[in-house]
Amino acid sequence: MLFRSEALVAQRKYADALDALSGARALDTGNARVPLAIAEVRLAMGQPYEALAAFQEARALQPNLIAAQLGAADVLARIERYDDAIAGYRAVLAIDPAAVPARLGLAGALMLQGDALGAEIEYRGIADANPNQPVALNNLAWFLAQRKRGLDQALVWAKRAVELAPEEPAFRTTLGWVHRQRGELPQAAAELERAVGKQPTAERLYYLGQIQADQGRKDQRSEEHTSELQSH
Repeated sequence: MLFRSEALVAQRKYADALDALSGARALDTGNARVPLAIAEVRLAMGQPYEALAAFQEARALQPNLIAAQLGAADVLARIERYDDAIAGYRAVLAIDPAAVPARLGLAGALMLQGDALGAEIEYRGIADANPNQPVALNNLAWFLAQRKRGLDQALVWAKRAVELAPEEPAFRTTLGWVHRQRGELPQAAAELERAVGKQPTAERLYYLGQIQADQGRKDQRSEEHTSELQSH
């Protein structure tokens, strides 16, 4: 029935998938994989609270089931229960210290909670242990760019993230913003235009507008300077 439910989810037949999983649960009440699958269906349906309850049910049946622990922590972060999410990610890492998704989730939750230093430490730890982990590299680059420090290193990290996942618009956005903070406006505009072309979110359009405004101001200053020289 689990395989059948996966096929139904792929077809977006969520109600049918839940019916199939309810039947599986009745036949095998101790199988943690069933509520785990229910949680994934609930997430696909946009029901985070119902998904959380299913993840918690799976965790109660099998306390060391990392997928259930991680899923619950992800949902807790999504519904802005950051303290609980952080505790959940740390519980996963207590079972598997090398679990990259848990470390990424922990770093993200720390950032959203307002612990920028804690988030940076986690992201740096991930990048050190996994130098080809594009999300960690991208997020570190963004972190530095937002604070206008370490921009040489930020550029290295942002370029590497794009090399690893060239089709990911979020990474192009970060690379463009790093260029902007370095005053490299043509490169910044080119990267943001590519990101917007892939996925034109309001946020990316805003960043592109900021860069274009910077270019306009720079061109105006250049024209004024040229005019002053000519007047002399």
